[in-house]
Amino acid sequence: MIRAKTHGCQTGAWSLYRMENGKEYRRCYHSPAPLYRWVIGFAKEQRLEPTPAEAVLWAALRNRQVAGAKFRRQHVIDRYVVDFVCLAARLVVEVDGAVHDLPEQKAWDAFRSTVLVQLGFEVIRFRNDDVLLSLPAVLETIRQHLKQST
Repeated sequence: MIRAKTHGCQTGAWSLYRMENGKEYRRCYHSPAPLYRWVIGFAKEQRLEPTPAEAVLWAALRNRQVAGAKFRRQHVIDRYVVDFVCLAARLVVEVDGAVHDLPEQKAWDAFRSTVLVQLGFEVIRFRNDDVLLSLPAVLETIRQHLKQST
């Protein structure tokens, strides 16, 4: 197999491959194939066991209920699983629990957000308590970010 050309997909990882016999095919690897397969499996597990805050926010975001935007949950971008993403607006929404208060987790979150920003996404974060206790305010913030991205 000879790698012929790279094209940008939603997350910037489409590749066009040309076989020795001349046939071409496209594949979207968001990260190296073995890692991507593992991350996809992890994302599926995460979708099966959402936190209470993620479940509440997903009920409000699904089916284009917020500004007509289509959101995906536990979606793979590069080698990371983001809680929610609107690909059309390039908006990532993360819901953080208490573990995100730890210094090492804060550093990891900052690094991960930097990578996502470099890939062209805007990242907004909410605390679990904000989602559970102030859902209308959270949804309004998301609406504002969606308006800014169009």
